[in-house]
Amino acid sequence: MSSPQIKMDYFISIVILTKNGGRLFKKSIESIFSQEVKYAYELIIIDSGSKDGTLEFLKNLKIQLIEIKHQDFSFGYARDLGFKQAKGDFLVTISQDVVPVDTHWLQNLVEPLDKNVADIVQGANLFPLDERVFFWEKKGLFYFTQESKKFIQEHGGFGLSFTNVAIKRKVWEENSFGDVQMNEDKM
Repeated sequence: MSSPQIKMDYFISIVILTKNGGRLFKKSIESIFSQEVKYAYELIIIDSGSKDGTLEFLKNLKIQLIEIKHQDFSFGYARDLGFKQAKGDFLVTISQDVVPVDTHWLQNLVEPLDKNVADIVQGANLFPLDERVFFWEKKGLFYFTQESKKFIQEHGGFGLSFTNVAIKRKVWEENSFGDVQMNEDKM
């Protein structure tokens, strides 16, 4: 796998939380390194105890790897940790099992931030039937927790999900997550 071909305009930090990432995680990383984007970017991986070969896969890649103990993991803490280590003005995060759809994913995701027409951009998630990973996706449903329902009601039906998101650093700094177990994207 080759290093990303990048031009120096802005700097993006991509943060991925992982534990035993598996096949889709490897496909995601390969897709990230094939991005055609005019911005320089770095890749930060927060691993919380992989035992399936994930760490060996990452060993020779140009990434920043941060390992935490699985008992210290929460989505809020881990994402804040990655964002604190990030050098970019634009912070991108995707789930370990989300594979960018094409080589323009990163450019399309951050361009509205760069043009200053948005503070947060959520990418669409497309799941081929054979690669749906969550129970509710396999059933064609989506489950919202009470926190999610409250967030969506308060924000006019908009449901933010950090499965595929870009956010301006200043927005995250004003709204860091803290040590929340899950639904940090709704906090």
